[in-house]
Amino acid sequence: MVTNSDFNRRQGSYRFYAPSGPMHTWTSMVHEWADRARVSLEWSRSQTGPSNALTYYQTPIIDGVLHPEYQGYGSTSQGAKNMACEKIARSGHCVSDSPARATHN
Repeated sequence: MVTNSDFNRRQGSYRFYAPSGPMHTWTSMVHEWADRARVSLEWSRSQTGPSNALTYYQTPIIDGVLHPEYQGYGSTSQGAKNMACEKIARSGHCVSDSPARATHN
């Protein structure tokens, strides 16, 4: 199910390029986009499983709205967040400037 939110209702024009190395990940690119577009991006983290085989979950909170459809999971918290960020980047909803927060001169 897709969350009914301003983020999911908009048609994005921002294009992400494939990550090029360990310092240039989906996570770093999506956080840079969020900073530039003035989009609030926070995370809800959880984990399940036995202590020797934990599965981590990272669910984005975009402009104050939880978005489980972009949840990432993995054997590390960082891997889970990177998966979630790739889903956000490929969603087609990332704009170059947040319409609700754009500044005009």
